[in-house]
Amino acid sequence: MKQGGETCSADLFDPAPRITLKSGEVAYCTGTLEHDLPLFFLWEGAVRTYRITRDGREMTTGLYAANSEWKLICMCGQQDCFEALKPTIYVRVAKGIATRALARCPDTLAGVLNHILCEFEHAFCKQEDLAFREVPIRLTHLLVTLGEKFGEPDKRGKRIALKLSQEKLATMTGSSRPAVNIALKQLKEAGLICICNKEIILLDPESPMKMCNKNTGC
Repeated sequence: MKQGGETCSADLFDPAPRITLKSGEVAYCTGTLEHDLPLFFLWEGAVRTYRITRDGREMTTGLYAANSEWKLICMCGQQDCFEALKPTIYVRVAKGIATRALARCPDTLAGVLNHILCEFEHAFCKQEDLAFREVPIRLTHLLVTLGEKFGEPDKRGKRIALKLSQEKLATMTGSSRPAVNIALKQLKEAGLICICNKEIILLDPESPMKMCNKNTGC
């Protein structure tokens, strides 16, 4: 964080303890009232945010990597949780402390607000996917996003540096494991991905939307 940047970071993070999560562990959004909810900042690792729908399913609402410019994990309410996709360290900051720190750093505040708006736009697109898109398209959109956030160079393309089971991909796309299995086979047969040690490699990372256009028609 820049602009009085070190001061703003110190005001936000120095009083807050670092909290560690193992891969697969979950942290919950807690607070007695909506306006009491804390803010969560990702220090290391990667997480996905989700909420439980009325029919008991997990709906993924966001994906966050510690290498992003803004490490704020957007949590929309008391039903929200986040799961570590790899060993993770995060910071839990009381809303009052964050409000006072950001008020002293208007440039930082503007950046954080822009980040929040972008994340809400992504969450809206995710809900649109769940409501109107077929599983291959939902999976393709997810892999493109994972590649952008967690991709690492590989001699074959871009490797998503997360070990994701078909069950986990099904949860993240709001579908079933058999449906994800079929969609992955379609993407492999189209020459768009390969899988090695449970890590997915995007074979055409320079043109990620080809994954949609070539194979799923979205």
